Amino acid sequence: MSGFSADWLSLREPWDHAARNAAARSLDADALASGLRTPGGTLGVLDLACGTGANLRDLSVRLGGEQRWTLIDHDPALLDALPLKLQQWAHTHGHQCQIDPSGRSGTLRSTEGGWQVHWQARRLDLVTDLDRLPWEGVQLLTASALIDLVSDTWLQRLVEACRTHGAAVWMALSVDGRDRWTPSDPVDAAVQAAFQAHQHRNKGFGPALGPQAPAVQGAQVVGVEGVELLPRHRCRGAQLAPRQRRHRPAEPREMRRQRGEALRHRQRAGEAGAVQG
Repeated sequence: MSGFSADWLSLREPWDHAARNAAARSLDADALASGLRTPGGTLGVLDLACGTGANLRDLSVRLGGEQRWTLIDHDPALLDALPLKLQQWAHTHGHQCQIDPSGRSGTLRSTEGGWQVHWQARRLDLVTDLDRLPWEGVQLLTASALIDLVSDTWLQRLVEACRTHGAAVWMALSVDGRDRWTPSDPVDAAVQAAFQAHQHRNKGFGPALGPQAPAVQGAQVVGVEGVELLPRHRCRGAQLAPRQRRHRPAEPREMRRQRGEALRHRQRAGEAGAVQG
């Protein structure tokens, strides 16, 4: 799987947070988490393709209580950047943060006592190491902006693993095919065409699901006994918190102009479609 830079992940995090907030209005994450916790009160979370920990930073506050996270990524540079990103986030929001000397584990806690996270990070390649995921003590499997990159076959293997280990599934920020640019710009159509062409390309997992990912995942989970897909709304049930671009703040016009120029340059170079989300 091709990687993403820490700078790119930092650039998109505020926009992703805005999309999560819009979707979270219909979800009582604390109540859902309470139903998954062990008798001792700890929620075990396995986070795939964790990057620099954006999923943990968003969900830990929403889930509340005692949590134990295992963060998985294949990119050592992102795992190396993770401790500093957690420290910066904790400092900004007034949380407590302790990092172990190894830089691969630590503790986060709210100063108000609403939640506490013990986390550890592990390097695994989700393409080759899916069968090596550390499932012990996991009640919740989560990932952010991942399932539209993977294939139907890979996703089915993950769903079967969740069934085997009794884990619920929470997938956030998946492309679902809906887009609306505000305000409009002359390069919107070209950018969107390249983005759509890119969606089904092989990202290392096989032909990518792209905008079909939320519906495919919902159908797979419904068909597998023993797996619960935490729904966006109890009455809808197909996916949780899909990435909806209409909820994003408007992208600055100059940034969009620059993206359009970059796209035209790639098209002339024979690399059209390399635009990512």
